[in-house]
Amino acid sequence: DSGRDRLFRNVMAGWWAHGVTVVVGFLLPRIIYESVGQAALGVWDIGWSLVTYIAYSGLGISSAVTHYVARFRAEGDAAGIRATTAAASYCQAVLATAVAASFMMLFASLHLWLPGLEEFSRGTLSRIGVLLGFAIVVGLLGAVAQGVLAGCHRGSWNEYLTIASDVALAVAMVAVLLAGWGILGLAAATLAVRAVFESVRIALALRTCEGLSVRLADTTWPWVQRIFTY
Repeated sequence: DSGRDRLFRNVMAGWWAHGVTVVVGFLLPRIIYESVGQAALGVWDIGWSLVTYIAYSGLGISSAVTHYVARFRAEGDAAGIRATTAAASYCQAVLATAVAASFMMLFASLHLWLPGLEEFSRGTLSRIGVLLGFAIVVGLLGAVAQGVLAGCHRGSWNEYLTIASDVALAVAMVAVLLAGWGILGLAAATLAVRAVFESVRIALALRTCEGLSVRLADTTWPWVQRIFTY
């Protein structure tokens, strides 16, 4: 139960996940450019880059969950697991709501501070921003489950889900472009794929970790401070 027998497999799964991400990252921009043009690719790159960087607004909460879940599982402390996961879930929900709202407002006003976007209406940019904003929320909420799985020595499951998600998203994006749905369709595909795979991650975490809690009633201010201090 120490996870020692799975250490090598977990590390190698991480390398596979990074490799798939790099390959997909090289191939998709060219496909998007040839399908919707340079301006649309520029808008999409800005949105995707912001979504990627905003993921760091989780401030390492997932790592704190990994640490405390692993520790309390070793000690047989179900109450500690419950307090950790509840506090982390609440913190992530608050952060996700704040950063997603900020992203949506920023993206809706993209044409105000970036020239050359006359072909995109404010309504189109707003809809793209909403879809990607909800994708940010889903990703940040799934980060708690990611920390739980790693704390239960199931880090390879996280990486396999990442690989499957990247491949599924690439396929969905190509399908959307072939259907002529443009970058609005790309945003919708991003949200749909992320929602499916993060739901699977959360379900696996609930099944794997006894004592996991997402209830606000189990959240205490000392534990919120402890999470952020870590």
